[in-house]
Amino acid sequence: MKAESDESAEADIRSRAQVLLADEFHSVWCATDKLFIPVLIIQWLAEMAISLWFSTRTWEGSASLVHPHVWEASIWGGIIISLPCFLAYHYPGRLSTRLVIATAQAISSALLIHLIDGRIEIHFHVFASLALLAFYRDGRVIVLSSIIVTLDLLVRGIWWPESVYGTDVADPWRFAEHTTWLVIEDTFLLIFCGQRLAEMTEAAERQARLEDLNTRIETKVVQRTESLRLSEQRFELALRGTRIGIFDWDLRTDLVYWSARVYEMLGINPIGLDQTFEAVISRLHPDERARVLTDVGAAIDRRRSFHQEFRLRSDSGEYLWVECRGNCVVDDDGGPYRFTGGLIDVTARKQVEAELLQRDEQLRQSQKLEAIGSLAGGIAHEFNNLLQTIRGYTNYAMKGLSAEDLRRQDLRQVLLAADRAAALTRQLLGFSRHQALDLRELHPEDVIHDVLAMLRPLIGETIEIVTHISEGLGTVSADPILLQQMILNLCINARDALPDGGRVTLTVKHQNLSERYCELHSLEKPGPYLLISVADNGCGMSQEIQQRIFEPFFTTKEVGAGTGLGLSMVYGIIQKHRGSITVYSEPDLGTTFNVLLPINAESLPQWKSPELPTVRRGTETILVAEDEKMVRELTVRILADAGYSVLSAADGVEALEVFDRYGSDISLALIDAVMPKLSGHGLSDELRCRNSELPIVFCTGYDPEVGQLQFITEGEIPLVQKPFEPEILLRTVRETLDAQFLTVEAV
Repeated sequence: MKAESDESAEADIRSRAQVLLADEFHSVWCATDKLFIPVLIIQWLAEMAISLWFSTRTWEGSASLVHPHVWEASIWGGIIISLPCFLAYHYPGRLSTRLVIATAQAISSALLIHLIDGRIEIHFHVFASLALLAFYRDGRVIVLSSIIVTLDLLVRGIWWPESVYGTDVADPWRFAEHTTWLVIEDTFLLIFCGQRLAEMTEAAERQARLEDLNTRIETKVVQRTESLRLSEQRFELALRGTRIGIFDWDLRTDLVYWSARVYEMLGINPIGLDQTFEAVISRLHPDERARVLTDVGAAIDRRRSFHQEFRLRSDSGEYLWVECRGNCVVDDDGGPYRFTGGLIDVTARKQVEAELLQRDEQLRQSQKLEAIGSLAGGIAHEFNNLLQTIRGYTNYAMKGLSAEDLRRQDLRQVLLAADRAAALTRQLLGFSRHQALDLRELHPEDVIHDVLAMLRPLIGETIEIVTHISEGLGTVSADPILLQQMILNLCINARDALPDGGRVTLTVKHQNLSERYCELHSLEKPGPYLLISVADNGCGMSQEIQQRIFEPFFTTKEVGAGTGLGLSMVYGIIQKHRGSITVYSEPDLGTTFNVLLPINAESLPQWKSPELPTVRRGTETILVAEDEKMVRELTVRILADAGYSVLSAADGVEALEVFDRYGSDISLALIDAVMPKLSGHGLSDELRCRNSELPIVFCTGYDPEVGQLQFITEGEIPLVQKPFEPEILLRTVRETLDAQFLTVEAV
C-alpha cells in the first residue's frame, strides 16, 4: 500500500515537473519573441542606414538616381519584419511565431549581405542571428534558420554569386565552406540547447519536489490547525452549553484573560479592553467590593478554592449577578502564580428569588390579613348575637318607663353604645369580606357625585377638594354602598393628614393595563380599568407605616381618634371587587392612593386603546434612575427594545456615579421623583450642575395636580405618570430629545 502511494506521488511529481517545464519554456519563448521585436526593427533601420552609406546614388545615362539598394532595404526590409513583429506582439510564445521570426531573421541576414555586395565580414551576421535564436532553447528554430541560410547560399551562390560572395563567378567551395561553419555553429548551439533543456528539466523537477514537500507540510499544518480549531470549538461549545465564562488571572503580570462568554455576559467589546485586575475590580458593585477582595486574597494566601456570588457592572451600566468559582494555581516551589475559574450569570435566578421573596411577603401579608379577617369575622358574628341580646332586653327594660325617668336615660346610653358596637361590627365584617355584596352595574360618575355631596360637609372648610373626572367611564360591577364607603374612607383619611388645611384631589379616569402590570399587581386580566386616585399634600408617611396601614386596628392617630379599621375596610372592599390598591407616600410630600377596578368591557363598545402616533426609535444613551427594581428593569427593557442604550441606577447617589463615568455619552436622564439617599429633585439639580443642557424626564406615581412635586410643575419638566404604557414612555422620551435637538439647532 505504501509502495503504491510512493509511486503515485512520484508520478504526480513528474507530471508537475512537466507542467513547470512547459511553463518555463513558454515564459522563455514569450520573452524571446518580444526581444526580437526591437532586434528586427534595429536590423531594418541598420539596413537602410548601410544602404544610404554605401549605395546612395546611381546613374542612368546622364541622370543621378537613388540607388536600388536603398529602396530594397526600405521596402523589402519592412515587409520582412512586419509579420514576425505582429506575431511577436500579439501571439508571443507560439511555435508559429518562433518559426516566422527565425525565417525573417535568416532572410534579413541574406538581405543585409546582398546590400553590402557579399562582403565576407557581413556573413558573421548569420552566426550572430543563430546565437540570438539560441535564446529560444529550441533546436527547431536553429535548424529552420540554418536550412534557409544554406538554401540562400546555394541558390544565390549559383545564379547570383555577386549578391552573396561579391564575385561574378560561382564557386561551390565557398558554399561548402559556409555550410561547414554553419554546421559547426549549429552543433555547438544544439549542444547548448540540450544542456539548457536538461538544466531546466532538473530545475523543474526540483521545484516540483519542493512544491510537493511544501504541500505536504501545509497539509499537515492545516490538519493540525483544523484539529486545534475543532478542539477549541468543542471546548467553546461545551462552555456555551454550560453557560460558563472562563477567566485566568496571571498573578505575576496582573493581566486577566476572559473567554468570549464573559464578554457576552458583560456586553464588552474586547477591542481596546483594559485586561488588568484593577479593571475587573472597577466593575464590582461598591457594596460587595471589600467582601470579594477579602475572599480572593484569602483564597490566594491559603491556596484554597473560591466560591462567591456578587454583582458585576456591564458596559450598559446594569449590574448582573454572577456565581464565581476559582482556584489558585501554584508553581513547583509552591508559590501562587495563577488564579483561574469560571463565572455563571445567575441574574435570572436572583430575579426569580427576589420575585419569590416578594410574592412570599405578599402571601404572608395576605395570609395575615386573611387570618385577622377570619378572626374579626368570627368575633363580629358572635358579637352581633350579643348585641342583639343586649339591644332586645334593653328595649324591654325601657318599656313602661317615662321619658323623665333616670333609668330610661341610662338604658338609652346602653342602646347608643350598642349601636356604636354594631357599626364597629359592620366594619369588621366589611374587612373580613363576610358581608354580602349587592353587585350592580354602576356608572362611576353617579357614585362619585353622591360621594362628593356627602363629602363636602365632612371634609371641612380649610381643605380644598379638587376633582378630575373623565367622561364616558363605562360601568363597573360593584356594591354602591361599599364603593361609596371606600371613597369616603380614603378622602377622610386624606383629611386627617391635613390638620392645618390643604388640598385633596380626587381623580377618576380610564387606565388600560398591560398583562405585565396586571401580573405584578395581582389583577386578574389586562384591559380597561377604572382608576380612582385620592391624593393629598399633607404630612405623608414613612416606609414602615406604609407596610402596616391596611392592618386592622393599626392607626397613627391619638387614642380615641379612630378605630384603625378605615383603610382595612378599603382593602377588603377592593379585594371583594377584584381590584388593587397602591400607595405612594413620602414624609412631607403627601400621600396618593390609586385604586384600580375592572370596567365592564361590554359597556365600552366604542372604547379602544388610544391611537398613539408611531413612536420613532432612537440610538441615544439614556440614564434611568429608579429605586423600585421591577419598575427599573421594565423601563430598561422598554427603552432597550426601542434601540436606546440604557444605563441604570437604583438611587440618586448611584445615578451620579454612573453619570460621572459616562456623562459625555448620556443624552437624557429619566428620574423617579422620589428615591432614597438622593431625591429626584436633588439628583436633577446635581445633573444640571454637571450639564446644564441635559434633558430630564421625571417619572412618578404622585398626581402632579396635588402639588406634592411642585418642582416638576414649576420647572415645566416632562412627566411620565405611573403606571405608564410603553408607548407613552417612548413618546415622552422621543419628544424631549427632539425638542432638545431643535433648541440646539435654533441656537
